[in-house]
Amino acid sequence: MSRKVPVFVLALALIVAGGISAAPAGAAGGGPWAAVVGPGFTRYVPGVDRWELAFRVAGDGWETSALPALTAARVLVNGVPAQSVSFAEAPWAKVEGRLAEAEVREVRKAALGELRGLAPSPGDLPRLERLASTLENVLAEVPPVVLTLDGMANLVEGQYSLEVALDYAVSGPSGLQTLTLTEPLDVVVAAIPTAAGWFAGDYHIHSTYSDGNKSVAGLQTDLLSRGYYIGYMSDHTGALISSGAFTSLTAPYPTDCKNCSTTSTSMFPGVEMEIGHTILGFWNGDGHCLGYGVASTSGLNDKYWGAQVGLDKIDGNNGTQSNSGIAHPAHLIFPWEDWTVLRYYGIELMSGFQTFFDVNSGGPTRWRSECARLQGSSLSFKPSVRTGSDYHSGWQSYVTHVKLASDSIWFASDWAGRRALVDAALKAGKTTISRKGSLPYITADGYEIGSTYAKASGATVSFSIYLKPAVTGTYNLYLYRDNKAVTVWSKTSQALTAGVAYTWTTSYTYPGASHYYWLYVSGDDYGYTTPIYLTP
Repeated sequence: MSRKVPVFVLALALIVAGGISAAPAGAAGGGPWAAVVGPGFTRYVPGVDRWELAFRVAGDGWETSALPALTAARVLVNGVPAQSVSFAEAPWAKVEGRLAEAEVREVRKAALGELRGLAPSPGDLPRLERLASTLENVLAEVPPVVLTLDGMANLVEGQYSLEVALDYAVSGPSGLQTLTLTEPLDVVVAAIPTAAGWFAGDYHIHSTYSDGNKSVAGLQTDLLSRGYYIGYMSDHTGALISSGAFTSLTAPYPTDCKNCSTTSTSMFPGVEMEIGHTILGFWNGDGHCLGYGVASTSGLNDKYWGAQVGLDKIDGNNGTQSNSGIAHPAHLIFPWEDWTVLRYYGIELMSGFQTFFDVNSGGPTRWRSECARLQGSSLSFKPSVRTGSDYHSGWQSYVTHVKLASDSIWFASDWAGRRALVDAALKAGKTTISRKGSLPYITADGYEIGSTYAKASGATVSFSIYLKPAVTGTYNLYLYRDNKAVTVWSKTSQALTAGVAYTWTTSYTYPGASHYYWLYVSGDDYGYTTPIYLTP
């Protein structure tokens, strides 16, 4: 149900005594409690009139005979009243003892802190990640509450603080009561940072061709409003095969992608496929892989292949253009299980409803170990850095930047040509990623990320380090060798301004043997680059 609700603008503080507001609210003595959980950060390009913001609510302790009902909403956008606010209501997810209210408060406080550069201690991180994954799976049981703000086109470029307060009528043991749930959200009105040859994209998206809630054209509109050049679809092969929607590049699925594409935002057809094995006749999933550059779903049967065979099926689907990647490797329900695989070209460090992004968190830690394991294969394949919203009904603001030869080659190419350019960049490891859209990258002796080249022991390596922040704030930059074995260069506590390009240089005496080098950014945004590989 979608309806107008009263809107009041409140000057609510985002920071409260003892830390960031944790969002849940409830009654003492075991009464109803709940938490509203939003994306924490999002982005729109200037001039977008309608903002659609997805939130989910989880809680416990209410009477199931009378579901909680939204009665009022109050919104603050930097003290400026929204012209029009409406909600599409959705049910709450019932926690049912899987998490305590205090645990939800703790993980939400940590999540909001992480967005502002306050990463948990390494000792606390594993427990917080487990709690966050449990909360993710609870929230996945319900569709989102969609908050729509109209009349936003007049906002000037900049950073905005928005706080949502939702009043719900809830039936508990003591009768009907009101719970007020609050959630802060940072919104940036600006283009995604870019530089010559770099194009921003989202590489994990589901449409109504499988289990998403929007058409490909609707998703293209969303991505255009958020400043992405590339939207790479990843609908499930099982659904695509059942419907016959991707039997060739002229079938409905790729045709819809082509027909709604422009040079401002192009949509490309890709796939997601579950791999695994059978035990006593029962299917046991070992994870999900993503396919880019594929020409059809031929041979890409869902829940059919083992891990290595599945990756190889994707890689061989369309000659040299198709290439595979590993989706959400640290997911609680659908993690990647087989870490002996070879011949894949990317791995998601940030995916879906993910809470933690620093270098010791689950996805980045797995990527670091994979870079070390597969170092000797860099001339053939490499686990380049990737992100994806894993969109089903709500966007994340992760960005995968891909490097093309120039800006002009993108705008001069037709749809098939643009897709081929992106596929080649993915396969070559020309990627860099960030949580909020910042553009970090490095070069070594002029070689770009993803490159492999020879260097003599004792010779000087000249590094250039580049960062264009998506948000104004404080940043830390680390140039690492191998799996954090050596910090080659660092800059900490750097006060940087959104949209400004910063560059640094450093020289380094190459120690011989084979090594790889990559940039990590933390603070008010998190970023990673695919490594540059050096050999004797």
